[in-house]
Amino acid sequence: NAFYNVPTAVLLKGALDVPLLERALNELIMRHEILRTTFASVDGEPRQLVHPAMPLVMPSVDLRDLSPTARDAHVSMAVEQEAKAPFDLASALAAGL
Repeated sequence: NAFYNVPTAVLLKGALDVPLLERALNELIMRHEILRTTFASVDGEPRQLVHPAMPLVMPSVDLRDLSPTARDAHVSMAVEQEAKAPFDLASALAAGL
């Protein structure tokens, strides 16, 4: 149920080193088990499953060719869609990008 999600967006300004950001996020995922944990029902009982670190590949969209108005609209729509997306504790990472 998306009601229990806590959507947050982060605005980054300036030049962005995407490979460096991706490496940093992967390091966080590797260090913190909770970011690799899912919860499943096994024989009707909840079970916590900690998964091995899997490389996170950040999705990216280049909006530089859009006008500022079109860029803002695209970002707003993407943030709204992400916030409304259901979150599956049995199969999803603890954070979405």
